[in-house]
Amino acid sequence: KKKKTKEKKKETLKKEKFSKYLPEHDRRDFLKDFFETVPLVRPTQEVTICRDPEDNMFLEVALESKADYLITGDQDLLVLKEFEGTKIVSPAQFLEIFA
Repeated sequence: KKKKTKEKKKETLKKEKFSKYLPEHDRRDFLKDFFETVPLVRPTQEVTICRDPEDNMFLEVALESKADYLITGDQDLLVLKEFEGTKIVSPAQFLEIFA
């Protein structure tokens, strides 16, 4: 069964590699605030172009929300560079654009 984006984000931010940036309780608080603030998007179109099928859900949300950017560290998404008008960039690339 396909994981929902919210569950996938929670799972991802629990990874040890993020501890060097923020302690786990701060990451948990960030996600809580994020999901309370950001409007819920329910995709109406199925996307199947990502080489990792579990990542297609992020493309579906980007498509539905008409996102300008999809910010990710996932190479399966970054390799696409752009999808239906949404630029797919790493956090560092995003900061370079807007810093």
